[in-house]
Amino acid sequence: MLVSVIVPCYNVALYIERCLSSIYAQSAQEIEVILVDDGSTDHTVERIRHYLKTNDKKALLIEQENKGACAARNRGLLEAKGEYIQFLDADDWIKPGKIKAQIELAKRQNLPDLIVGSYISLNAKGEKVVQKNYTQNDSNHLWEMLMSTNLGNTCSNLFHSRLFDEGIRWNENLSSSQEYNLMFDILKRIPVVIFDSKVGTIIEIRDSGSISSTNLEKKWSNYIDLRKRIVEYLKMHQPYDLTDKLYQSLFDALRIVYPYNSEMANTIYQELIPRKFIPAVSNTSSKGYILIFRIFGFKITQSLKLIFSALFRKNN
Repeated sequence: MLVSVIVPCYNVALYIERCLSSIYAQSAQEIEVILVDDGSTDHTVERIRHYLKTNDKKALLIEQENKGACAARNRGLLEAKGEYIQFLDADDWIKPGKIKAQIELAKRQNLPDLIVGSYISLNAKGEKVVQKNYTQNDSNHLWEMLMSTNLGNTCSNLFHSRLFDEGIRWNENLSSSQEYNLMFDILKRIPVVIFDSKVGTIIEIRDSGSISSTNLEKKWSNYIDLRKRIVEYLKMHQPYDLTDKLYQSLFDALRIVYPYNSEMANTIYQELIPRKFIPAVSNTSSKGYILIFRIFGFKITQSLKLIFSALFRKNN
């Protein structure tokens, strides 16, 4: 079974050879490699050509003007012939058996739409920051995991090409939250999703130079806007998936975005937070509500709601 590996590249001369080595080290798996250089101004393209020639490897190298990682991935999708798609950022890498193991898992599970893969994130010093290990039991909580940014990683996941044949694409207009916007579009299709418990991907967190970097205010505004759209979608189409845990994630997002865009946080709070989660104090303003959640979070606020409700009834 052919797997298309799509790598967007932008000023990654220092990392691309490591990335390519990890791709060509994949064990007993038929792959095609599609490299899309997004207008690099360093020696990325030269490094790619040198690596391919020196190691006698084949790849499709596409050069385009700088449009961003999403546009580069979409360009790669136009050329992809594989039944499954492996996206890989040029500064990350995959373990030798990653793709083979996930393809074998897919074959045992009737070729699902999406395989969510476990992964490790490292900082610039090579120190482990995060390790995510998933189990098949997680398939019961897809929307909650989407809301809490815990549904794998672009590079750890494996995507069936049918998703993109149906018109799903990376949103080239977003400066951040592109990955989970894509996952949102996928979940709206009610896909078959399975989980790979074995870590096969190493994500390197760079301090700067990311192809999708942006200022904090815009980043968190995109972050909360996505979660607003998720809740609105579920309210209309799948209200049974609006669990307390999902609202917990929305509260957490509001608390994060509040210092950067308090007006947006307050508006979303008033529009989307169910009244049952609001402490029963009649003279508390919307800003007061946000402050409560910002300080205490969802669980404690629910306890405060019960206490305030009891006191309110007693005093009246």
